[in-house]
Amino acid sequence: MESIRRFLRKVNLRPLGSLCMSGLRLWARITRRIPSGRARLLVANLQPLNPLGSGTEIPAIEIVVPFVEKDQRLVQTVVLAAVKHSLNRIVLVRLITPDPTSKAVMNLVESLKKEIKTRGLMDTRVRAESDESVLGPELFEELRNEAGWNKQQLIKFAAVLKSSEVGSLVVDADTVLLRDKSFLGNNGEQLLQVGEVYRNFYEGQFSQFFSLTKRTPVMFITHHQLMQKFVVQRMFPGGAGDLAMWLKLSLQSPHRRLTEYDSYGSFLELKFNRRVRYGSWGNTKGFDLGSKIESGGLPGYLKNLSDHYCSVSFHAYDQNS
Repeated sequence: MESIRRFLRKVNLRPLGSLCMSGLRLWARITRRIPSGRARLLVANLQPLNPLGSGTEIPAIEIVVPFVEKDQRLVQTVVLAAVKHSLNRIVLVRLITPDPTSKAVMNLVESLKKEIKTRGLMDTRVRAESDESVLGPELFEELRNEAGWNKQQLIKFAAVLKSSEVGSLVVDADTVLLRDKSFLGNNGEQLLQVGEVYRNFYEGQFSQFFSLTKRTPVMFITHHQLMQKFVVQRMFPGGAGDLAMWLKLSLQSPHRRLTEYDSYGSFLELKFNRRVRYGSWGNTKGFDLGSKIESGGLPGYLKNLSDHYCSVSFHAYDQNS
C-alpha cells in the first residue's frame, strides 16, 4: 500500500487531481454513498504535492503550535521543520501552552530564537502565549473540565482569530514537515491537503452547526493546515461565543469530539472555492520517538522519510516511550 501511495504522488499533476475530485463528487451525488477507502486513497494521492509552486512574492505568514508538557520534547523540531519547509516567509512563531512562563518553555523560546537566527531569518519572532490569553476568560472557563482534544481544537481557531497576519500555518505538536510547500498565494488562494480517513460523525456535526452540506466526500484531517483569518471570522462571526456554541454541540453527540482541520477545509471549499488549491497530504506515522531522540537518530530518520513523504506524525498512542 505504501509503495502505491508513493507512486501516485509522483504523478503530481494539478489537472488530474482536480478531475479526480470532480469525479468523486459526481459519483457521490449519483450513488448517495461515501466513496470507499481505496477510492479516497487514490484521489488523495493523485493531488499535486505543491500546487501553488514556489513563487518569490507570496505572502508572509505565521506558525501556530499549541502544545502541552508531554509534547515538549518534539516542539523545537516541529517548529524548525515548519520554518524550513514553508516557502512562505515566516514572520512569527506562536507557541501556545498552559504556562508560558515556566522555565522549560522560556528556554525553548530562547533556543528557537537562536536557532532561527543561525539560519539567517533575523526578522522571525518567537513568542509563547498562554491558553487562557488566546481563548479568553469565558471560553477558557468553559473548557476547564474538558478533555485536551477539544481544547486544542478551540485554541487553534481562537489563535487565528487573534492573529495579525493574513495566514496562520497551524501545526500539531507531534507533526514534522518534511517537504517544501507554499501554503498561501498572492490572491488568497491556499493549499488544501486532502486527507485519507473519513468520519461520518464529523460530517453530521459540520452540517448541523454550519447548516451546510460538504461539497466533496473527503476529509481534510491532515495534522497541519493553513488558515486564513477572514475565513475563520466567517465561520465564527461571534468569536469566542460561537466557539463555545460549537463546543456545546459536540458535547451533545456520542463521540464528543470536534475537528478543526476538516471543518475549516469543508467551509473553505464551499464558501471560497476559487481560493482552493488541492494538494497531496503525503503523511506517515512515526514510531519510537523517545529512543530516536535519546540515540540522536531522529535527524537521520526524518531525512530518510523525506524521500517518500511530506510529513510525519508521532502520535502518542503509537509510541513506546
